[in-house]
Amino acid sequence: VLNSKQYDATRSMTDSFNIDESRLPLVKEIIDRTGARVVLSSSWRKKLYDDLRPKCGEGTRLLMTFEAASIPIYAITPCDCGLTSRPDEIRAWLSANGDKVEAYAILDDAFGGWGELSDRLVRTSYLSGRGLEDKHVCEAVRILNGEEYRITPKKSRRAGNTFDVSFYKDMQ
Repeated sequence: VLNSKQYDATRSMTDSFNIDESRLPLVKEIIDRTGARVVLSSSWRKKLYDDLRPKCGEGTRLLMTFEAASIPIYAITPCDCGLTSRPDEIRAWLSANGDKVEAYAILDDAFGGWGELSDRLVRTSYLSGRGLEDKHVCEAVRILNGEEYRITPKKSRRAGNTFDVSFYKDMQ
């Protein structure tokens, strides 16, 4: 979600910290527009203890990077507990914390196994694009705010496409 093939082509491969920090303002936009909290489900969560203390230098760097972008990490999904997939780990977190959750959106580039979580999944792409993009922000905001939406692709002077988004509440 926060990296891509395009980003990996430009970064130093000797640096194991592979978070494209240019994507963090998009995460912050989702938070600002919805009041959502971040529950980390990526493999990066393995660098943190359940209480969000860093296990290693990369965990410290992760926390500092998110903190510098004003993005607090609220929790992490369970890991190393016999679950076999990221969707199962998210299900386990929701099962344990569902009473605190009003709405949720899942941002991921993984395929398969989502089942009943599919309608909450915002699928990004590692291979094409930049990972998290404006169109994904719009979709996550729609899901979190319970809004219906339409997206109209429009050519831009910038590279690629931009998206005009019309939001409306379902009045039924």
